[in-house]
Amino acid sequence: MRGFLTKAIGEAVPVRAILTFPGWFVTTRSKSEMKVLNPKNIRSAVLDARLPVLPEQLRQRIIHQLGQKCRDVEF
Repeated sequence: MRGFLTKAIGEAVPVRAILTFPGWFVTTRSKSEMKVLNPKNIRSAVLDARLPVLPEQLRQRIIHQLGQKCRDVEF
């Protein structure tokens, strides 16, 4: 995701991975770059006040690129 967004936007985009297993209870035993969370903990991980906030213009460019990538799938 980091590579795709950085290439599409033309500047480095910070990315954090979150893995979740719906219906499972997850116990965290170590720190890692990738978060493994219970689904109910995703909101607090994403809205962590200790993390830097991306500028609005960068967020909009990311939203646009993800929209372009995700909307090319036909059902």
